Amino acid sequence: MEHSIEKTSLLFNSLVVDDIRGIILAFCFIVVTYVVLRPIVHWLVKGRHLIFLTYWIVSLLIIAFIALLQVRMEKWNLLMYILEALSLFGFTLALIYGVRYLKDKFFQRYRRRSHKI
Repeated sequence: MEHSIEKTSLLFNSLVVDDIRGIILAFCFIVVTYVVLRPIVHWLVKGRHLIFLTYWIVSLLIIAFIALLQVRMEKWNLLMYILEALSLFGFTLALIYGVRYLKDKFFQRYRRRSHKI
């Protein structure tokens, strides 16, 4: 009985130490991520690029959710499919807004020329 109590105590202590290390590592990762992403988010908000900021935040949330789901369900291709879909959506979004930007610049120049005549 005493031997099994010692084993249980050692197992519990090792689990708690591993959990604390994991929490500290996760906390450090969160702080570094915050420090890196804060200026980028500030620039996006200041430049009124809310569409891209929304895409970025939603993508990160979806990736985090799918990563948790993937670990629970042990379906390792799920994250790859989501990353491909998010990349395709991001490319489409960039393409649409790029074309819109170029179209606005073109018509802005055209309007300037037509007013000079």
